[in-house]
Amino acid sequence: MALLVILPGILRAEPTIPLTDSRYLLHSWGVEEGLPENSATAVVQTPDGYLWVGTWNGLVRYNGDKFRVFNPENTPTLPHPGIVNVHADRRGRLWVSTLAGLVVKDGPHWRQLGASEGWPGDPVRTFAERPNGDLLLTTFDGHILELAHDRVSQLPPPPGEIGQGYLGTVDDDGRWWVTQNRFIGHWENQQWVTVLTPPPSVARSRVACAPARGGGVWILVNQELFSFRGATLLSQSTLPPLKGGIWSIHEDSRTNLWICSYDSGLYQWTPAQGLSRWTETNGLGSLSTRGMLEDPEANLWIASNGGGLARLTPRRFFTPETDQLITRKVTRAVATARAGGFWIAAYDGGLFRQEPTGTTRVMVPGPNNASAYGLSVLEDRSGRLWYGDEDHCWVRHGQDRFEKAPLPLPDTARVNALFEDSHGRVWIAHRRGAMVCHGNDYRQLGPETGLPPGPITCFGEDHAGGIWVAQPNGVWHWASDRFTPVLAADGQPLAGVLCFKAEPDGAMWMGTRADGLIRWRNGALNRVGLEHGLPEAELRGILADGQGCYWMPSNRGVIRAKWAQLHAAADREITDLEIQLLDQHDGLPSPECSSTQPNAARDPTGQFWFATQKGVATINPALFQPNSRPPPVHIEQLTYRTGSTTPAPGERWPLAAGRHQTLLAPPFLTPLRLPAGAYALELQFAALSFSAPDKVRFQCRLEGYSGHWLDPGKERRASFHRLPPGDYVFRVRAANNDGLWNDTGASLAFSVLPYFWQTAWFRVGAGLFLVLLGGAAASWQARSHVQRALERERAANEIRELAGRLINAQEDERRRIARELHDHFSQSLALLSVELELLGTSAPVPETQKQQQFEQMTARVKELSSDVHRMAHELHPAKLDQLGLESAARSFCRDFSKQSGLRIAFTAEAFPRQIPPEAAVCLYRIIQEALHNVVRHSGAPEAQVELRANPGQLGLIVADSGCGFQVGRAKREGGLGLSSMQERVRLLHGTLNVNSAPGLGTRIEVTLPMAHPTPAA
Repeated sequence: MALLVILPGILRAEPTIPLTDSRYLLHSWGVEEGLPENSATAVVQTPDGYLWVGTWNGLVRYNGDKFRVFNPENTPTLPHPGIVNVHADRRGRLWVSTLAGLVVKDGPHWRQLGASEGWPGDPVRTFAERPNGDLLLTTFDGHILELAHDRVSQLPPPPGEIGQGYLGTVDDDGRWWVTQNRFIGHWENQQWVTVLTPPPSVARSRVACAPARGGGVWILVNQELFSFRGATLLSQSTLPPLKGGIWSIHEDSRTNLWICSYDSGLYQWTPAQGLSRWTETNGLGSLSTRGMLEDPEANLWIASNGGGLARLTPRRFFTPETDQLITRKVTRAVATARAGGFWIAAYDGGLFRQEPTGTTRVMVPGPNNASAYGLSVLEDRSGRLWYGDEDHCWVRHGQDRFEKAPLPLPDTARVNALFEDSHGRVWIAHRRGAMVCHGNDYRQLGPETGLPPGPITCFGEDHAGGIWVAQPNGVWHWASDRFTPVLAADGQPLAGVLCFKAEPDGAMWMGTRADGLIRWRNGALNRVGLEHGLPEAELRGILADGQGCYWMPSNRGVIRAKWAQLHAAADREITDLEIQLLDQHDGLPSPECSSTQPNAARDPTGQFWFATQKGVATINPALFQPNSRPPPVHIEQLTYRTGSTTPAPGERWPLAAGRHQTLLAPPFLTPLRLPAGAYALELQFAALSFSAPDKVRFQCRLEGYSGHWLDPGKERRASFHRLPPGDYVFRVRAANNDGLWNDTGASLAFSVLPYFWQTAWFRVGAGLFLVLLGGAAASWQARSHVQRALERERAANEIRELAGRLINAQEDERRRIARELHDHFSQSLALLSVELELLGTSAPVPETQKQQQFEQMTARVKELSSDVHRMAHELHPAKLDQLGLESAARSFCRDFSKQSGLRIAFTAEAFPRQIPPEAAVCLYRIIQEALHNVVRHSGAPEAQVELRANPGQLGLIVADSGCGFQVGRAKREGGLGLSSMQERVRLLHGTLNVNSAPGLGTRIEVTLPMAHPTPAA
């Protein structure tokens, strides 16, 4: 074997540059986000998709939403909370090196390796794994160990410095490689083979090794970077000087080599771009970086001392490298410049010219020779530059001075839209309408052309050359020198249109403020909205990328959708779109895009430019690759409660809900059986997609209970209050940040066991008992015939009595309303009429006295109006129809509390706004009746009202800590309030539970079925 000696090299690369404009986005996690310590020692990903992070205060598992910490307190097999290194092998086992020993996690089982397994005891510095699963472990004190067949054996020490640690790696051929500042080589034929001999001046912290993507290994010594395949040297490069010590090196899937240093940050090297560096000055949380991991979604994870855990996500959007002059400015418009580059209108900066060489400010006449409030910009085909701001529309010919376009406005113009059509005409929107310029001729377009006065939102042109104009309350089409309105099928105008996009077949797409997309084609209008999968209903622009997709800026980011799917949805052929919502997680400086025109443009290279609230963003649509990895889905936990649901002695409602809670975690028993009476069932789940966890979507359903997929929103759990005995299968599926679904998802089968009287054998036994009892029952039936007739008569009398009481209550209410109308409203109106008549016929009076009389009458009219509103609210609250049950109930509780002095705690977590009207009225009336009963009978100073929504159910709880009552006695006496509650709930097939006892308060629980709840707004 030839011996290679490293000689001092000459620097052949550019000096290190700070990553001020990187192709990555940086996100960090520390103790504030749930890590137990801000120092991360290692990060790995197990085959099931979970991330594992070592810290000096425990081992952490991350699911994209929460961190779960493992330490000696909850995992006794871990001998120490200080984690030195972590490795996930091909079998899914997790190897954890702690300050007090080595532990392996195999499924749910933890096992510690000690001296009996051949472990010497020192912490592991590096792990390496052969394709067959064998492991190479190196320790800080110089041991090199091979782990095969769950047995540890020591390899002979290499000819390096005794007692000093080695770094280990492996190539695709299965050779073990180790590096030290005194030895670099590999293990072959049961001996160490020297490949490189570092010079004596190389310090221990200046060498590193890592597997190479091509199958070999990387070796870094000082500034020299080598690539080996076996004994063959493939390449050698000299890097710029690296500061500090080197902890590890890693190669990603894009052939970037990353160098983690002890004390000088993170380095990135490629042969083409040279060496770049991240430090605390350009985003990194700490200068001490220890390890790196690339996950299947191409995210790079960094473990650092003092900086916690960091993620580098490849950017999709970029800001121009030379736009520091306009960074974070409120940009309203972007337009291509004919000579190259872009024009940018900023509301808080004015007009700018952006070129590859830099960004310059363009002076426009105005205060201080600068028009600051830019709204729109356009360079037409003749080279004229148009610029609209709050006050004027400016036009410049070549390099001449700007001139004012002759807008017919005495006040501010607010030119928020500029558009050039295929004939070279420039259309200008201002506060009162539109103007068109053809050549040097300006023409104001108003009612004489069919266009009503008012502000213009945007312009568009169809394939036939017709001009489309949108106002806030309508859309107009220009043809034959006249505007005609574009109306919906019901004859109503199209309101809220913000942008147009024409297609060659004559179709016209319109983005709207609140209705998604509208397609006009051959006189017919079709809509594509939230129900088809659009993530936002407000669309502010439409760009076509020439690859079958539309890019639509909105107030939540840029939406990407396939052109063919939008047409299919408009034609009602499909119901679900494949959508990508791109926002700040993808590099947009702000998710809110501009709503003026033009707010997006395409440059000659095919790049898209978008104006946002915090600057300009660009993207190359041809290079866009959606995340093609469906997220792994896991059910992480199941909890339920058992035990009595009645209060214990001395315990008051509502504190008695659920005495015993049971928590189950994977692996779940098969079959999983929950005990009889189990309730408050909750399942927690996760989808392991880490590019943008906030954008992960879930759907879940419980087979055996409901066959419908439900959207839990941002929640990663599903709850079911009380399930009847039976067999169930809970299923959950998820979509990643780009909308790709894992339709298989995860599932969990379980059963809720019945009480003994709910079992089949009990029913059979009861049936046999009834057969034996049949003869005796027949004779008894004859004797009791007369008694049953008497009971029916008594029941009929009770029903007649209840009906009479209901009628009397209704008549009492009518008499009260009539009395109030006569005694209060009628008399007040009569008095007001007399005063008005006297005021008109009496002799002249001084102005001050007349003004006083008017003020008194005005006060009485306002009082009457308030009383009418109060009476109407008592009969049927308008808020119930207008704002939904939650707002109406909250308002009632607030008003009732002020009137009665009863303190009311009202809660409604994620309660849907749109529910069936009959359910809303039922729950609202029960709240009214229950709170009135608290004031009349309970004597409690406070009460609780809770609205809740579970999948397929609506719930209500009204509780107080007052004197309570005997429920059975109240039912026997037939209290009108309790009876009306029962009847309302029975008509909606719900359940009503009233729990109370003297001295222990009262708790009323109502459950109503609801098959398709609408998520809360």
